[in-house]
Amino acid sequence: MIYITKKCGKCNYKIVGRRSGYMPGSMGRPFIQCPKCKTWQIDKEYKEYIMWKPIDYIIYFGANILGNIVIIFFLAIMLSLIAGTLGLDFNNNTLHITFSLALIIIFILLLRSTYNTFLKEKEASDERVIKDKDYLKLLHDSHLITEEKYLEYKAKK
Repeated sequence: MIYITKKCGKCNYKIVGRRSGYMPGSMGRPFIQCPKCKTWQIDKEYKEYIMWKPIDYIIYFGANILGNIVIIFFLAIMLSLIAGTLGLDFNNNTLHITFSLALIIIFILLLRSTYNTFLKEKEASDERVIKDKDYLKLLHDSHLITEEKYLEYKAKK
């Protein structure tokens, strides 16, 4: 959980909020409302899926893959320490193959989990945009989406 402080562009009121996301570009509504003057402003911390550019995919999946590699690295260290504590023979090829297969399977499961989470967020984002045509128009009028994407999503029901 991180805290974000922004200033209202109209009344300079400090808007303090909490975010569960850890990186800019997380999926969600890209607008924030000032509690004092009730004006809506663009929040660059969040983007709807419809707003994503190719670089956003690279950042999202790159950060997740890097995080998964770090998890696998620490898992490998833990497995080695456990094997050493139990007095297992490290010169045994079967031990290396078993550890390698276990780490590869865990890495694949982490990647699958990342992709499933992405699909759920994408589905929720698409549902928000498709259900609420006024929200879609607001995204378009705020120049956050292109004309082509606006017309494509406007046609969906």
